Amino acid sequence: MSHDPINAAARQFQRHATQYRARIEPHPDQAEQFRLSYSGFSDDLAVVDVSAGGLALHACFFVPRNLRLAVTILELKTADGRQLGDITVRAVVRRCVLVDYKPTYQVGLQFIDPTGTDEKMFVQVATDAGAITSAGRLEAAGVR
Repeated sequence: MSHDPINAAARQFQRHATQYRARIEPHPDQAEQFRLSYSGFSDDLAVVDVSAGGLALHACFFVPRNLRLAVTILELKTADGRQLGDITVRAVVRRCVLVDYKPTYQVGLQFIDPTGTDEKMFVQVATDAGAITSAGRLEAAGVR
């Protein structure tokens, strides 16, 4: 995996809109540098899009660039409704942009190993036609 910055205007992969809940945890090597003061914050995230190279989250807190994270996608389901449970992907933060005054940040993440089993399964499930859900579903679940 390259750690060079990627120009957001030059996308390498097609992005697919999704609506999943997620939880993050910093890599153990960086846990001392980035701590989540309130444990509830780390569980209140939404995966808003996925591509073969990474994913985007909406968070209510700032996440610094180049931070390595374990992102757990909660209650992953296939297009036919089959429950796959929680899966964890490893990613590095490439950008974090304030998109709303609430506050809401859009966090762009690049997979550390896009060929990993969980990463490939998540991308496959997210790109299936049935994986795209209505925006109201997240709000009903209480995700910002």
